[in-house]
Amino acid sequence: MSSENYDEKLIERLNKNGNTDRLFRNRTDIYDEITSVKKEIEAKREIINKVIALRDKYYAHSDPDSVLPKVGDTELDELVKLAVKIYNQIRGKLFDVTFLFDINADWKVDYPVKMLAQYRKEQTEKRNPRSVAL
Repeated sequence: MSSENYDEKLIERLNKNGNTDRLFRNRTDIYDEITSVKKEIEAKREIINKVIALRDKYYAHSDPDSVLPKVGDTELDELVKLAVKIYNQIRGKLFDVTFLFDINADWKVDYPVKMLAQYRKEQTEKRNPRSVAL
């Protein structure tokens, strides 16, 4: 992105943003923000790698002999908050808008994880009905 040509719509957007410091104005602003975001992602690399391992070894593929990393609700919540922050940083500085993802105060990150686990259990039972009786 630092050396590629920008398309006309992006150039037009940067021109519309004018000279305000809170919005992207040029290539340097975008590059600096991406560099900052990369650092934030790298700061969470350990948690991200655990989630990737779970996806690869448990949810996406059946690997019964694998050792699965433990990922707690707090760690998943950290990643959700990071994703929201990055989305709003980039979108906010490009279009001058943000989105309030956390408007639903009673949402918990464990619900989709439990649903995925339930789905996996059902799929395992369909493939190997005898494993349920054991």
